[in-house]
Amino acid sequence: MQIINTKLSIPLIRTRLVERSRLIQKLNQGIECGFVLVSAAAGYGKSTLLSFWLDQSKSPSTWLSLDDGDNHPARFLAYLISALRKIDASVGEDLETMLRASPLPDVETLLTPLVNELTKVEHPFCLVLDDYHLIQN
Repeated sequence: MQIINTKLSIPLIRTRLVERSRLIQKLNQGIECGFVLVSAAAGYGKSTLLSFWLDQSKSPSTWLSLDDGDNHPARFLAYLISALRKIDASVGEDLETMLRASPLPDVETLLTPLVNELTKVEHPFCLVLDDYHLIQN
């Protein structure tokens, strides 16, 4: 499967940006819990906020912009592997092989090796799944 690289790009930070220090502080506090969900209506600046936050962060980070087409498990996982490889180039090798199988194995079989590989990543990192609300499957 070919990967569209722009789906893996952190959006550029605008030069004229309203600083949201309170929200940045909340993101910094929330990340200590291991998971942060940012939710607001379209146009409220979620992606801009996260881009700015990641730019200030000292942790490695990766980004995946999702769309309706990513509801297909093989496509979603192929893009997820590509995003995670920006953190650790060896992540997802077993999963990538399984994605070529026909029929596709069940989700638990697919995700088990990936989760096990991620536990071996030695440094904290941040993965942003932008527009996750579009994922239904």
